[in-house]
Amino acid sequence: MSSLGGVSDDSIANAAHYPLLGVYDSQDERLIEAHIILAKSSGIDGFVVSWWGINSFKDKSLEKIIKIAEKHDFKITIYYESYRP
Repeated sequence: MSSLGGVSDDSIANAAHYPLLGVYDSQDERLIEAHIILAKSSGIDGFVVSWWGINSFKDKSLEKIIKIAEKHDFKITIYYESYRP
């Protein structure tokens, strides 16, 4: 059983729109690679990735996305997110 942030396979197993690739985890390299392969097979050649800065959770995800994207000759660019109160 996978559990991410309070969401588990069991808690969403009866959902009407259960993810085909399983419970989503933006740190899962197998899932990142599957999304890139699916995108490429559909004619998409790159993603715009939300990024919140150095050492953020999204930064760690971005490192994995870039590594996998390079392996598949897939383009990545960032959308720099910021928050101002």
